[in-house]
Amino acid sequence: MRTTMTHLPVQIGNATEYQDSQLYLTVPDVQGTYTIPYIQSSRSLNVRLAPQHSDATADLRLKLSGALIDQAQLNSRNPAITFTDLTPGEYELQVQLGPKTYNVKNIGIGSVIAALGDSLTEGYYGQAFRRDNLELTAADFPPEAVSKDRRNFPQFAPTACEHWPEYNCFTSWMTRLNDLLSQQCSHPVFITNEGWGGINTTQYLDKVRNDTNWQQRIKLLQPSLWLIHLGVNDDRCQFPAALVRDNLAEIIRILQQDYNAQSQNIYIAKPSYDYHPGAAQILQSYISQYEKLITQLNLKWGADFYTAFSTDRQKWYGDDTVHPNEPGINHMAEIWSRTLAPHLSAR
Repeated sequence: MRTTMTHLPVQIGNATEYQDSQLYLTVPDVQGTYTIPYIQSSRSLNVRLAPQHSDATADLRLKLSGALIDQAQLNSRNPAITFTDLTPGEYELQVQLGPKTYNVKNIGIGSVIAALGDSLTEGYYGQAFRRDNLELTAADFPPEAVSKDRRNFPQFAPTACEHWPEYNCFTSWMTRLNDLLSQQCSHPVFITNEGWGGINTTQYLDKVRNDTNWQQRIKLLQPSLWLIHLGVNDDRCQFPAALVRDNLAEIIRILQQDYNAQSQNIYIAKPSYDYHPGAAQILQSYISQYEKLITQLNLKWGADFYTAFSTDRQKWYGDDTVHPNEPGINHMAEIWSRTLAPHLSAR
């Protein structure tokens, strides 16, 4: 069992727990929570004396790969420090308080990525699990469902659990994408699965506006990259392309205004190809509007799932008209990695 931050004499970033020299972040989900090794997108790391040690003196030594990066002293007159301009990596902070030394490891400075979408993001027909205790950690899942850094693993699947009551957690493509990006970019990564099965852009806009659980989670995580993959459920509702464009524009406006999302860090995916009769023509009209929106708002094209899944249906979908099978889900991770790796490598 992890302990709260009261066992450390300092507060580090947004960390919520500390155990065995490891720092963790616990995030509220739709149901339960998930706890991951600490990571933040910001290149500035805030450290301050904990309230119970406000009169103490603490010496700090920040290291990366064993090399001393910076050091500071905290006391009642200077209770906080911000280490700035940190390169991506897994940091260690040594905290000396009197005779006792705390070695806090695996402080991830990297990229927190928010994946906004529908069932194709939530993870329909990926690896499925049932967990009665939804206070989730990497230890709750087999190694093949957990990223190598133990940050990504199956999250609670808020709509899949209604269709398949024997399951309530799905892997989706986040575990695979984490490993690909971390390896290609030497860069700590976490991807939060914000997929909601059956949702269209009107409903996702309502979630962004009014869902306090969603808002709390995003404010805690402070993502630096945003992946938006919506449109298939709008297609099934036969929504006009202009409405879908306007919904996306308003979602993006809120992300920018309330969550500091930068235009160049927002990626709009081309919706997955839908073999339902008449769907392809509707999706093509959406893609045309997405292109205008991307140009107008200086956004980025994300993964092209329309082209990727427009052939080899049996290979990627099986008999389904739009949901990838497990090879298709892995393919989604690979397509996203090719899109994102150049961006992360340049950071």
